[in-house]
Order: sequence, then structure tokens, then C-alpha cells
Amino acid sequence: MLFSRTFQGLEKGGNVQELSTGHPASAASFGVTEMPNARFAGARYLPVLMQQTKIYWDRDNFMQVEKIFRKSVEFCNDQDTWKLNVAHVLFMQETKYKEAAGFYEPIVKKHYENVQTFFLLL
Repeated sequence: MLFSRTFQGLEKGGNVQELSTGHPASAASFGVTEMPNARFAGARYLPVLMQQTKIYWDRDNFMQVEKIFRKSVEFCNDQDTWKLNVAHVLFMQETKYKEAAGFYEPIVKKHYENVQTFFLLL
């Protein structure tokens, strides 16, 4: 129910920018100072989304999790947490490794310096 209300609220806004600013976004009116508000809308939506997808993940229904993630692209596609979880879901489906790699690769490149600090324990 919380997911439905949050998702409907985001949809009614037309897009994340409209929701966060209260008026339609345009190149002239959408300034840099309004950007954090748009991110806040997606950040507020992500925990609700993850709780819903966990229900299907625990049942190994990865196709349903993917469908839910596809519906949330407009609101969350700029968040690494969302991208990482989408990659995990695609990887778990076993036939979508290449698509999963497309989500993993930018994240690994972005955090490459941190990845090098990890070492393997055998």
C-alpha cells in the first residue's frame, strides 16, 4: 500500500522534476538548485521499491523483480544502488549475463580505486 501511494504520487507529478518543484520542468526554469529535490524524490522512493522487490526475490521470482525495476527507471535510474540491484536481478536470471554486465561495468569503473583496496581471503 505504501509502495502504491508513493508510486502514484510520483506518477501524478508527470516526472520527478515536476514532483520535486511543483511546476513543469523546462530548460529555463529547471536550475541547478532544484536538482537535489529531484534526487530526494527518487531516494525516498528507493527504500519502498526495495521492500517490494524483496518479497519476490525471496521467492526466487526474478522476472517479477525485473518488471518492478523496469517500472521505476524514470525515478531511480541515476542511483548506483538501483543499478546494482537491477544488475543482480539480471545476473540471477542466468540468461541475461550480458545485460547484467552492462549495469555492473559503469559501477565498477566508477569505484575502481576502492575495488583495488580489497584483497581475497582464501
